[in-house]
Amino acid sequence: MAVKICPLVKSDFEFREGQYLYLNSPYISDYEWHPFTISSARGDLSIPGRGSAMSQMRVSLTTGEEVVPVPRPKGLDPRFKWNKFVPISREYKHMEEWEFLEKHETAYMDYVSCHIKVHDLNAAVPRTWTRKLKLLFESMSATPFPYHYTRRDDRGDVQLGRILGPDGKKPLLRVDGPHSAPTEHYVNYKTVMVVGAGIGMTPCASVLSAQLKYRWKYGLPPEKLHFYWIVQHGEIDAFQWFIHLMADLEHEHLKQRTRGNAKDWNARYIEINLYITRAPKDKVTPDPMLWNNKTMNLNDDIKPQFSAEDLYLAMKNPTVSSKKQTEMQTNPVGAENRVGGSNTWVWNGRPDWNSIFKHLRDVAVDPAIGCCFCGAPVIGADLKKNCDKYTSTGGGVVFSLHKENF
Repeated sequence: MAVKICPLVKSDFEFREGQYLYLNSPYISDYEWHPFTISSARGDLSIPGRGSAMSQMRVSLTTGEEVVPVPRPKGLDPRFKWNKFVPISREYKHMEEWEFLEKHETAYMDYVSCHIKVHDLNAAVPRTWTRKLKLLFESMSATPFPYHYTRRDDRGDVQLGRILGPDGKKPLLRVDGPHSAPTEHYVNYKTVMVVGAGIGMTPCASVLSAQLKYRWKYGLPPEKLHFYWIVQHGEIDAFQWFIHLMADLEHEHLKQRTRGNAKDWNARYIEINLYITRAPKDKVTPDPMLWNNKTMNLNDDIKPQFSAEDLYLAMKNPTVSSKKQTEMQTNPVGAENRVGGSNTWVWNGRPDWNSIFKHLRDVAVDPAIGCCFCGAPVIGADLKKNCDKYTSTGGGVVFSLHKENF
């Protein structure tokens, strides 16, 4: 369950990617607080005075869908103003002018997001805090999923989001944070490994969003980002939101590389490795994706290398053993598990950390490599062992581990 919030005083919520917060809802319990990792990027919350590295995303006040500007028609009388917008799921070329949205029908979308695993989802009587929170949100929505909330301010104008709960007496959510976490140190390295296992990929989502949407656009480190995510085959459906995010970020990265300075972008490198464990031996024919949020902008002139559906199918049927990773990435021509010809790879099995660390050490151009991890302790122990094994204090490469276990 994705929850997007916007602090009433945005300047009071300065956070870094990888950090976490506590959530409380007085409609469930006055004293029950739960920790959740922030999954959005720092730039998704635009704070006045912080600079230009911030989101310019606008959404429809009616539906909550992202919108983009409609180009000014050629030959339009310059005396006429033009501030029209269109939902990204529709092509403006196939629409009538009366269908376009006026600027006042849209708003900037500033947010901090958390992705919450709902426990006890199918129980007849809700007992868990996460299930009760989901039911609370459902009770307040007049529209089908995804739920979108608005309110009217003192002037009667429509504003994004809700502050008070169903009875209008208490705050819907209270937030305590942000709080520091190990992954936030990724900005201190030119080369970084970001590792997540299962739901431990939430801080990784924050880092990927920050780097591909904002930081590289302004030349901020790290320059080389290696992402590794280990997920069981049976849990893939629960992470469809992340599959959509990876497809969207790849598209954003492609657009920035295509339109940016080639010299600057040649120094930046991202590699995404997805490891599917416990995959069935026989080919799987999956059902259509449960959630399609139509985030792909149909009005872009630069088309994506792959869609969320392409990545989903590749993850459901991983064909190449993870033991071949170093060999295939050294000679990637014709690799069948390289999704859409991008630097997103899908592997069958667990990562071979020994060969991964050895390869990174052998090709390293930076003397220090950070390794940020969130997940099970057993994986953290493997990473610690290999960081120590392949660290050379005599002028070679130093691997530094920053980990949090759950």
